[in-house]
Amino acid sequence: MKKLITFTFILMCALAASAQTIYTSIDKVDKFDDIVWTKQIKTIISISLGNIVVETKGQTPVEYEIYDSPLFVSRTGSRDKLANLVNDIYGYEVSYTLFPKGTLEETIKAVESEIPDSISTNDMLSSEIKLRLLAKKDEFPTITFRTISFYQHIFEYKTELAWIRYKDGSRLIYRK
Repeated sequence: MKKLITFTFILMCALAASAQTIYTSIDKVDKFDDIVWTKQIKTIISISLGNIVVETKGQTPVEYEIYDSPLFVSRTGSRDKLANLVNDIYGYEVSYTLFPKGTLEETIKAVESEIPDSISTNDMLSSEIKLRLLAKKDEFPTITFRTISFYQHIFEYKTELAWIRYKDGSRLIYRK
């Protein structure tokens, strides 16, 4: 029993460590890809079930909600099947639409209050929630996590980038 608890604890620690990444610099880029400023500052980006938290040293953490649906998450390539991301750079990436905290809950409550219980089904509610979020999708930022490989056909970790693209086209790029 003691071995099982120890094994579970080690597994949980490894899982928690892999769910967050420490980035050491931030570049602010405008919509024309001109660098506005660069800072050498640590940032931790944590992904948990339905949430992404961006913690920059010395600043208040910013928490976003994510909705794991193909309408709001895009995946290019995988560790087993690398993709040509740009200009012969191979790896994989995942992009999420970031909803401000409380947006999903407000949308769910609004939909549930407008559709009578007598005609509502789980599929109908889910579809209506997705439609409402999709109508507002362009108002919200997106975050992209890009993992780059040294090689084209087999994965060997080279580096990782993350960036948040805002409605105006500007980006915050986080580098390791």
